[in-house]
Amino acid sequence: MIAVAAVFGLLAVFVAQSWLNSQAEARLKSIDAQKKSPAATRSLVVASKPLRFGVEPRNYQRQLLHRLPFEKAHLAESRSDS
Repeated sequence: MIAVAAVFGLLAVFVAQSWLNSQAEARLKSIDAQKKSPAATRSLVVASKPLRFGVEPRNYQRQLLHRLPFEKAHLAESRSDS
């Protein structure tokens, strides 16, 4: 009777180990699938202070203008690329 219990115990250990390994592989595949490639970005120029209408930004000090990386997918269709 003890031998049968030992056999079933070892069988349970091997089945549990193989199930855990398959779950770990599935989790790694899921994590790899969720990784995204880096998004394409463009530079977006923003002013740290309000600019007056009609004044060219080049007349301002460079300290007022900042370039920020911005994803292309989030840029508006009606934007100006100049």
